[in-house]
Amino acid sequence: MRAPLGGTWSPPASPNLRSQFSCCCSGAWDKDEAEPFNFIGLGHGADADRSVGGKARRSSLASHWCLIVVTIVVVWVVLVGMFYVSNIKPPATTTPATVGAVAMCVLWGAGHIDMFDRQVGDFHGEGERWLVKTPWGSLQARYLALPGAEASGLSTMRAVAVGGWFMRGHTLAVRAFEEGDITWDGIPILGAPPSQFDAGGLVNVSYSQETKGQSTRLIVRMLLPFGLEVEATRWNEHIDVSIRMAPRAGGQDGFCGNANGLVEDDAFEQIQGRLVGNVLKEDLLFGRHEATFWSDEDRPQPKRIADCSSTKRQWAEAECKKKSGVSQPLGADLLEKCARDVCFGGVRFAGSVVTTPPATM
Repeated sequence: MRAPLGGTWSPPASPNLRSQFSCCCSGAWDKDEAEPFNFIGLGHGADADRSVGGKARRSSLASHWCLIVVTIVVVWVVLVGMFYVSNIKPPATTTPATVGAVAMCVLWGAGHIDMFDRQVGDFHGEGERWLVKTPWGSLQARYLALPGAEASGLSTMRAVAVGGWFMRGHTLAVRAFEEGDITWDGIPILGAPPSQFDAGGLVNVSYSQETKGQSTRLIVRMLLPFGLEVEATRWNEHIDVSIRMAPRAGGQDGFCGNANGLVEDDAFEQIQGRLVGNVLKEDLLFGRHEATFWSDEDRPQPKRIADCSSTKRQWAEAECKKKSGVSQPLGADLLEKCARDVCFGGVRFAGSVVTTPPATM
């Protein structure tokens, strides 16, 4: 406070700063306090000394600092919350360009794989594995021992999941009936078929019941970003999956191969050498690793069609021909694979054969 001309202001005792700052935000933002002061000297229009009492208005510096700190904290919390709610992992680049034609990978029955580059393989193991692994997203599968026929050494796909930054951090998963539900970020979606799910235009999922051959199929069709199309047929204890996609800049690998147009570098032993073991926990789309039936020491050798009796093989082949649902007769290789699955896994595998991509997805 400024003293009138000719006067002298005697300030009050120094305030207790500790008491000011210790009450940050606990009191009013602008606090009036009565502070006595004395004025000694010539008054306006007077010759005599006089003393005047009054009040000094003091703004709380601590309260202003508290307002600044709270504002910063609120802004930070809002920004962090927006990032995690949107769950967007910003890509290192823009949408990668396609570097090849659309190709198809089919995974069916007891571990059979028809890869993008027309190579074939069989997986006889358990755990969570990469089907397609790219810098922008991935598809993963969970394999477990053939239910009720663990001694056969055969395994089946029990679930498939897709995720990555091209999905804006979301995860879509489809499971066999006994494995669980169809989920979006862990939350069940889709009712009884026919039903649909749309995630704000990001993905579109349809669920339908169709009859092919002499078997009824429940099919989940997924239209995903980057033109990726996935079809999963749900059975009680396994799923069959087909994947349609074009390779993109940055490359890819997985059980479906590297999609570089070369058959010779996608032998299944080569792929397993490039992607050793299970998907790591920090990359896992399923949330957790499933307990397996076999250990590395007691995993049995997988059964072959030669291990099936001739009578049972004839029955198995007949079931495959009736229930495969394909328009043309099964080739010798497909018929043998289907018959092996039926011989050791039961008639439930007779409808799993997929030889041609669907006309539309």
